[in-house]
Amino acid sequence: YLLLGGKCRYCKGRISSRYPIVESINGLIYILLFYYFGLTPAFAFYCLTASIIIVISIIDYYEQMIPDGLIILVLISAVIFRAAEYFLYGRITVFWDSALGFLTGGLLFLIIAIVSKGAMGGGDIKLIAVLGIMLGYKRILLNMLLSFVTGAVVSIILMLLGKKGRKDAIPFGPFINVSWLITLLFGDSIIRWYIERFLT
Repeated sequence: YLLLGGKCRYCKGRISSRYPIVESINGLIYILLFYYFGLTPAFAFYCLTASIIIVISIIDYYEQMIPDGLIILVLISAVIFRAAEYFLYGRITVFWDSALGFLTGGLLFLIIAIVSKGAMGGGDIKLIAVLGIMLGYKRILLNMLLSFVTGAVVSIILMLLGKKGRKDAIPFGPFINVSWLITLLFGDSIIRWYIERFLT
């Protein structure tokens, strides 16, 4: 992209900077995941999930919708990964943790959607429920909290800059996904810090 000056080699048409930016973000996330998980099956699984998550974020940002097909891909991979954890380690808690994560994320977002009269989209509800299978009920609660915090901060910044108005729709999927990555990498440490700081 840099060597070609952002233009097609043949037709000289302009290539959007979105493509190298997205691919660079994807690569950086792979590096973070490798640093955290090493060369393990978990690393491969989370790399696959991260790539899907990035695609979901981009589509939701531009189209304000999350395709069911991509959510199904995350669902299938999450179920397979958690099932492998169960069979490898024989911990029934893995099953219950995933089930509670699914119900916690999905039901809470569904309640928010009903109370807010549709401010929360159906794609967001399905996405957080599926991520709940992957993260479990404790970490999906953190994922949700971080989603609202990051969403509020970015929304305020956009309004102050005049990029968005108070009534403008802002896609929530990207905030869920950024918070998923934060929760995946640092969730246990954040939860432990909170318990030690406020509950003990």
